[in-house]
Amino acid sequence: MDHIFRVMAIVLACIAVYLYWVGSSDGLYFAIVLACVAFFLGIRVQVKRRNDERQGSTLADQDKTSG
Repeated sequence: MDHIFRVMAIVLACIAVYLYWVGSSDGLYFAIVLACVAFFLGIRVQVKRRNDERQGSTLADQDKTSG
């Protein structure tokens, strides 16, 4: 899932570069904002997955020590 957001961020950044080259400042702003949102959503998904894995491993360790 995080790879999808990374790819979206890269594509939107490329679109932003093109819009900068063409001179469309409104489209440039919109593309940059969407690229930033996609980038940070990708990071959020990655951090959430890591936290879920860490929480699952600590719960498994607690079950082993208590049982």
